[in-house]
This record gives sequence, C-alpha cells and structure tokens, in this order.
Amino acid sequence: MKVHLEAIGVYDIVIDGTPTTDEAKNRNAESALYSSFSEAETRRIMHCSTAHETWKCLENAYGLKSSNAKLELMTEIGNIRCKSAKEVPLIANKILGLKGKLKALGTEVDDALVISSIIRSLPAV
Repeated sequence: MKVHLEAIGVYDIVIDGTPTTDEAKNRNAESALYSSFSEAETRRIMHCSTAHETWKCLENAYGLKSSNAKLELMTEIGNIRCKSAKEVPLIANKILGLKGKLKALGTEVDDALVISSIIRSLPAV
C-alpha cells in the first residue's frame, strides 16, 4: 500500500495527514484506499471525509485485530506441548509456522524464544 500511495504522490496526505487544498489529490488518495478494499470494508469507511481520516479508521479497525492476533499466536507458542518424542519435529515446525505468522503481522520473534519454546514443549522423560 505504501508503494502505491507514494507512486501516485499521496502518501503524505494519507499517512501523515498533511493538509492539502488540492481536492483532486485528496480524491486520488481516497480512491486509492477505496479501490484496495472489499465492499464490506468500504462500508466501514464511507463516513470518512478525508483520505487521512479513512486511513485512521482502517488503522484503528485492523490494528486492534492484529494486536489480538499477535497475542493469540504468542499464547499458542507458549502452550504447545509434545506428548511423545515422535511429535518433536511436528511441534518444531508448528512453532516455526507461528513465528512466520507473527512476522507477517510485523512482530519479529527471537530465535532464542523459538528454541526455548521447543525445549519447553518436549515431553517429560
């Protein structure tokens, strides 16, 4: 999205809320945002009057979802346990998959956390 907004010269209006008297530029920014979302998502932002207001509305709606998703993924990593030694490779792959999902949400997971999670998941001997 950032690249697209920069390419059409409206990034500063949308993200930073830089005021503009150029109504065409604001309409281009709003059009870029509206064209990127489904009809259901568009209904959520119809009341917004500027591109920046639209961006903030979307940020509030999806920021909360991603925060909750991050918390759920971190909790899942912490709760993983192996029942037998045969499950260790599967559990390790599952933890790495959760790490990838967190990265997609913008959260880097340290390798030390991954290793400690794998060790903690090991079955009791």
